[in-house]
Amino acid sequence: MRTLRSGDTGQNGQSAIETGLVAGLMAVMMVAVITGMVQFTAQKFDAEAKPHDKTAEFNARMTELL
Repeated sequence: MRTLRSGDTGQNGQSAIETGLVAGLMAVMMVAVITGMVQFTAQKFDAEAKPHDKTAEFNARMTELL
């Protein structure tokens, strides 16, 4: 394992440091996407769990009106 130097190039002529930066950026993006998916899923489950409370409240109000 040797240290990367600014002149190093990979198979496609791209600099090794640039490749490392791109790989790091991709990893950060993947973490962001996964975090977003998890939050979205959690919100969806929250929304699915709450309607029962609203239904009970709605039924109580309708009973009052009748």
